[in-house]
Amino acid sequence: MQRPRRLHLPFPASQFRRRRQHAHLLRESQDCNRVLPSVESDIQPNNQTEESGLNDAASLSDASDAPPDALSDTHSEPEDIRVQEIIQEAVAALPMGSVDNNESQQYEEPESEPWLQTMLHPVHPVGNGDSDFHSQLEDSLGDQPAETYIPTTMNDPSEVLVHARAEPDEMLDHFTLALGLWCEKSGISRRHYEALREVLQIPEDIGALRSLPLGLSTLKKKCRAQFPMLPIRRASIPAVSLKMPTLSPAEKRLIQTSLTSNLFFQDPVALLSLLARSPVFRKKIHIGMADLVDNPTELWQSWSWGSSIRCTWNEQEIHIGRIQFVGRDRRLACTKPGEIVLIVQYTITANSFDKRIHSLRPPLCPNELLLLEDQETHIIHEDNILARLDVHLDYTFDGSGSYKPSETNGLFVRRVMNTIRDTSSVQELRLSTPLRGELEIAAYGRDMLIKMLCPGDPIKRTISIPFQLFIDGFGLYRNMYRNITGFYMIPAGLNDSERRRRNNVYTIALGPHATNFPDVVEALAPGLQAVERGFDIVVTGEGTVRVIAPCIAYLGDMPQQNDNAGIKRPTATVSCRSCTVSDAERFNMNFDLVKRGRYHYQLLNLRAEIEAKRTVREREALWKTHGLAKESPPVLKICPALNLVTFFPSDPCHSEFSGLSKIAHTLLISHILTPEGQKEYCQTLQRFPFRRRWARLQSPITHLESYQIQEHARASIVIPIILRFALKPDWIQTVVQQALYNSFGEQSIDPDIPCLLLAKTFGAIARSNSLLTSQTSVGYNELKSVVANARTMLQKVIDATIMAAEAPRSASRAVWMLRSRQNSPVFNQIVTPPTEDISINTVSIAPKAGKMLHALKHRPNMHIGVHYADQAKEYAVPNNCNVLIGEDKHREYKAFVQRTNKRDVEKVLLIHESFKRTISLTLDGALMESEPYITSQMKQLHRECPILMQDLVRSEHNEQQDDDENADEADDSYATTPFHTLINAYCRLPASRKVMELLGLQSARLSELPVTHPFLQKLRLSYSSDWAYQHMLGRGSTPIRLFQKLTFTFNGDAHRTTLKLDDLVEYTRASGTKIGQIRCIFTHNQGSSWRVFFAMFSAHEIRRERVLDLPILQVNRDEIHIIGLPAIRKPSLYTIPVSKDSERLELDSALPTTFLNCTWSVSFL
Repeated sequence: MQRPRRLHLPFPASQFRRRRQHAHLLRESQDCNRVLPSVESDIQPNNQTEESGLNDAASLSDASDAPPDALSDTHSEPEDIRVQEIIQEAVAALPMGSVDNNESQQYEEPESEPWLQTMLHPVHPVGNGDSDFHSQLEDSLGDQPAETYIPTTMNDPSEVLVHARAEPDEMLDHFTLALGLWCEKSGISRRHYEALREVLQIPEDIGALRSLPLGLSTLKKKCRAQFPMLPIRRASIPAVSLKMPTLSPAEKRLIQTSLTSNLFFQDPVALLSLLARSPVFRKKIHIGMADLVDNPTELWQSWSWGSSIRCTWNEQEIHIGRIQFVGRDRRLACTKPGEIVLIVQYTITANSFDKRIHSLRPPLCPNELLLLEDQETHIIHEDNILARLDVHLDYTFDGSGSYKPSETNGLFVRRVMNTIRDTSSVQELRLSTPLRGELEIAAYGRDMLIKMLCPGDPIKRTISIPFQLFIDGFGLYRNMYRNITGFYMIPAGLNDSERRRRNNVYTIALGPHATNFPDVVEALAPGLQAVERGFDIVVTGEGTVRVIAPCIAYLGDMPQQNDNAGIKRPTATVSCRSCTVSDAERFNMNFDLVKRGRYHYQLLNLRAEIEAKRTVREREALWKTHGLAKESPPVLKICPALNLVTFFPSDPCHSEFSGLSKIAHTLLISHILTPEGQKEYCQTLQRFPFRRRWARLQSPITHLESYQIQEHARASIVIPIILRFALKPDWIQTVVQQALYNSFGEQSIDPDIPCLLLAKTFGAIARSNSLLTSQTSVGYNELKSVVANARTMLQKVIDATIMAAEAPRSASRAVWMLRSRQNSPVFNQIVTPPTEDISINTVSIAPKAGKMLHALKHRPNMHIGVHYADQAKEYAVPNNCNVLIGEDKHREYKAFVQRTNKRDVEKVLLIHESFKRTISLTLDGALMESEPYITSQMKQLHRECPILMQDLVRSEHNEQQDDDENADEADDSYATTPFHTLINAYCRLPASRKVMELLGLQSARLSELPVTHPFLQKLRLSYSSDWAYQHMLGRGSTPIRLFQKLTFTFNGDAHRTTLKLDDLVEYTRASGTKIGQIRCIFTHNQGSSWRVFFAMFSAHEIRRERVLDLPILQVNRDEIHIIGLPAIRKPSLYTIPVSKDSERLELDSALPTTFLNCTWSVSFL
């Protein structure tokens, strides 16, 4: 067998290969022949022989495609010819100019190949008479290995990456080079480098840099010593040795009585004192009475604020007895905006002419009042109040006894009547929800509340700062082996956008690992009770002010909320915090919440009765029957005026996204679609346009179980649109199609019916998610109907999958399908909706798969939907109680703990939090009186290092997004508005003829246009209506600038808003809100600033989509409109191009004119 040939070259084979490729590229691009000098005499070939080899250059080229070990160490007989050709190819790869016999010419590198300039630098003159060329070649390559391989292939499709070398005049000095190397090593971000550069500009000489401490810990310690840190307190609490993994069980039992742990927590009084002194915080928080509005969305517009004495007392001395709500009138129909109004609950007496009261047992006493519930809202002005009546509210009456008039002093209430129904709806007062004001009076007493809220001189004013307290345990190292409990305070007076900022979530404590929750709460109780009762501070310009900070709600996920409320966890038979529904009844969307509901005083009395039982067995049985935890709610020690039912709202994000939406998506993938349907569905999902800023979804076939909340949220919006326009009958299993007909009771045999039913079901879920997880406010009945409808339709889909799972897996399936259509007993036994007395045994005939599917209908997330309407009444919208911002705060600690030494992590994290809060409050001016020097220093640093200061006081990534670095680098000043700040325009476009024709212009210089030009008239109108310029000062000498994209921060939002060409947006006009499609983004210079405008086509709704009930928009391309940036108050609409008949997607259309406007909106971080 022949040995592969190996040739010896005086330079590396890789260099030979690159030069050969470069020469090939040059020959193709320049299409010319180069004169090759004869240099074979300067290179001596290695004299070896071979049995059989290549005889010409062509065969050499063929052999180069073989692998390296296929070459031989020997060569063929005509050696001189072969070596000459090899050398000629190598030299041909060198850059050479045309050869002149008289003089040598300098070779010029082509500008179109910048990578050649780097690879072939420096370039030497080459000519026929250049006798030094061969020696230079040998000198430059003489240090290379003597034996290398010839390149194996000339058909390499790869490309050489460009590496731009610095020119001689661009070489860095030692300091800049060292700084660049440090940045490469440390991996700092662009933002951090900008902050570092600001800091390095401060020293005027190098002495300040030379005097820096040698150790990083020394520098940090000295830095923190400059500030009056927010005080951190420490308490010793019992530790649970059984939760510690480092001891044996026997050792844990031995030290159980003596083991303690340190709890570090923020002093809430000191924190709230500085917040109340901060002018910045006071400016962005709502302080005062509640606002009565038509569609409440914020917490200060809700009943939780308006029904509390401590939240409303800071302006007027108004007593809330059976007055349900006190606030300022902000309704559209009000005659005097801002006037104080009250919502009252009417009563009837024994002298009333209402016939329904005569059948009451026991009958009404002469001095008894009967409260009317569910009556229409009665709003009165404060001037209509004549006097305050002392009325006794009896929450102990259970309907068995009767009052004698002599036993009561004055008027009393013990029963409530629902006036919409008949007299049978009368119930005891204890089975109603008490007002927050009544609970505050019961907890503190009327006299104590008056002293607390009306202290008199020298206190000039009382202000209230209500808050929500988020409590949740989380694994510090991304698992639960080291779990700690976070207590975070969220001011309720901030609007929704501000509450979703991580910087506005204030850490109170981090409960240590291996401790009990009640012990942690007991240690925190003194400080939190102090802010509940109020404390006095001195505020500059206001004198002595009393600050009261009541907790209006506790937030957490479902297990934590059950612990907070003293209810058994969700796995128990009875586990709902608001009613006594059992696990077998959770599917029922018409569950009687009045008769089977939980009520505050009922729970207190029930606990007292159970505790009075003599034996442990009796108590255990009653705890289980009523779904109560053995210990009373620990948070009662913090807030004695809380309501055991309404103070623990549900989190809609977890229940809807991780619960309902995940169930529906799992059914679709695993039980409804065929394998081919799964493939088609995923391919459509990959191509489907998502809302801007939404990340794409991983394949649900393989990654559905790893989806997080935000993935489920995005999927819940796009799935119904995909199913509506892309789903085909052959994607669905045949047995599931038949089961869907039966489950929904459809009589039609149209093959598209199953597709439409699935699309409608997922659309109902999307609409429910939109109302529950956004700031959209609707009426009580509408919200209740939408949420119940989504769950009912999903249950029908579950029933269909159960029937499909029960279908025989044989040829007799067709017979089963026919029998099910004829309402066979088997079919009825499977799909008949269970009654309230149903148990799991009714589906005992079902196999394991059927039982697992049936269990989906009995999950707690399915039942919780019946309570969201009441939650919206209490907190304006259910989304005001979501826990995502608290869980986002967990992520900050999980990331920061990796930078610590993992010792005393709770203490280290809390010190870091305290230092950051101190800096933020110092910049806000909260320490101006007590610490003037450090405040002035920080103000100066804020002017010199704005990026550093901004990063110190905020936690979220609120700076301009990463694609902002591609913005036009011109130093333009864009005019801002109160709602639009940090404006950047990107991707400047040339004034092409197409764009100019669109705008009706000849050029971008408006100064060349006549005064009456239509474009100028539209621009003047936009200046007047949008920018509030009555007269455009001039056309401007600078041409308008065209851009492809615009970003800005809207109303201080944490996320940037981006607008691009072809986006559809809503804009305001005097006649109302309109919709348009952006066709051009341009800026016009007026005075010293550039103002942003949009050229738009108008769009309007032509109809509603018949299945999803979403609007269909039609773009009118006949006329262009000019709109100013201030007219746009919302991000771009989420629109999907569809066909004109709205029956299919048009994702590949170049210029679509018909769009489906997806108005569903969900909120997630």
